[in-house]
Amino acid sequence: MSDADNEANRPSVQDDPLGAAVHFEGHVPLAWHPPPAGHEEGTVLQANADVLRIITALDEHAVASHIDEGERGQELMRLEAKLDLILDLLGQVLQRDTVMPACTAVRLSASGIEWAGTALPKVGEQVDIEVFLDERYPRPLRLSAEVTGVARSQCHARLAIDDGEVRDALEKFIFRHHRRSIAQRRR
Repeated sequence: MSDADNEANRPSVQDDPLGAAVHFEGHVPLAWHPPPAGHEEGTVLQANADVLRIITALDEHAVASHIDEGERGQELMRLEAKLDLILDLLGQVLQRDTVMPACTAVRLSASGIEWAGTALPKVGEQVDIEVFLDERYPRPLRLSAEVTGVARSQCHARLAIDDGEVRDALEKFIFRHHRRSIAQRRR
């Protein structure tokens, strides 16, 4: 499919919950389902804050490991390499115990999400979305959303993130990912 076809399949900016905003784009595990009756929002908010904090810490650790120089820096790099190994092994153990949904193309901003799929919800439906943003940490970000558009195999939804801390952490994650993808394209 050409870029022109991809653009033609996307909703207009006023209909698109992502709009022209900076967004995360990737091929990641995602699942959606109707919201369960009586789910505890406070627990979900805290879990989301934890997931975003840990993913950000993992990213900061990776960036910091390339800054240190000298003898002391080399010792820190060796310790960080060992810590990376432990985190990788722990991630593998957690992945074995976690049923991961299928990977799909995802675009995510602080206000909306778009994903590809074969079985999609209907426009106007409220859904809970679980998206796994980092393979090193197999815990999902759980998002509530309202489906605003379904076209062919694409679903567009407006996120309902009422917690300022979670919204700020998500914006920070998205901005860092966007900045990193621009830097990689320039190389």
